[in-house]
Amino acid sequence: MEDKSLDAEFHVVLLDNGSVSPESVVQARELASALSIRIGRQVDLASVSHSDRIPAEAIGETPAVVWKDYLESCEESGIRCLAVLPLFFGPSYGLRKARKIVKERPVGLAPLRIEWAPCLVSKSCEILPEAMAKSAIRVLDTEIFESAGSESGLLPSVLLVDHGSPFPEVTECRDYMARALADRLSGRVREVIACSMERRQGDRYDFNEPLLERALEKLPSSGDGAVVLSQLFLFAGRHAGADGDIERICQASPWVKSGGRIVRTELLGSDPRMVDLLEARWKTVSEQGRAASPRLQ
Repeated sequence: MEDKSLDAEFHVVLLDNGSVSPESVVQARELASALSIRIGRQVDLASVSHSDRIPAEAIGETPAVVWKDYLESCEESGIRCLAVLPLFFGPSYGLRKARKIVKERPVGLAPLRIEWAPCLVSKSCEILPEAMAKSAIRVLDTEIFESAGSESGLLPSVLLVDHGSPFPEVTECRDYMARALADRLSGRVREVIACSMERRQGDRYDFNEPLLERALEKLPSSGDGAVVLSQLFLFAGRHAGADGDIERICQASPWVKSGGRIVRTELLGSDPRMVDLLEARWKTVSEQGRAASPRLQ
């Protein structure tokens, strides 16, 4: 008989990088609530950093919780088993920091068992590529092919942009998503170009290239068409939100100033398929928990 007891012990938490944007926290809470309804159990939200700087009155009077404080609350509440569902596309700095915080818990605390679900990008799960493809197709059908800007007969390009990372494993996730998107948009677009919003200085970080601004520079100088900007971001904030870094990069582009048009896809955090993806991640971590011997951290 399958042992379900471990499922009951797990306390589920969505873990994101964090933001100083109230909108980002509100959207993440809505995702946690939707997942809670789907799997029939409480789902908490914690951020690695930043979010505790947001005034409580800006986010429904309930303060945001950062990961270190969340672990302390688990100790106080007697929670001993956590199922962590990372809201990270790949093994980024924030996720590594979260794992380090766990390892640096003070000696003498009660043992805490943590099962980590995989990151959002995975070759074994097609939910995220399908979500991005459908979002891009929606833009193509409603904003591109019906517009006067696409009358030249040339297929539009797609720029898939992520934040950028000092870790090549994260950029590999970006590149995998670009290839998966290109496969699904074959025949509808000219090309899918993977790019990053920003990068660190130095040759060792060249794997982030091209940057978004440089990818825009390589577009036809006439600027007589439109480009789909597929955003590998979850929530609005200082990067992907209104008047954020991505918007400013696009507005400063000579291609845009010469008449080119950039149409951005919706952010992934609001896509209904994200609940499907997180439910799949919960099932994965639950199965891992039943199969493994107790791992106390």
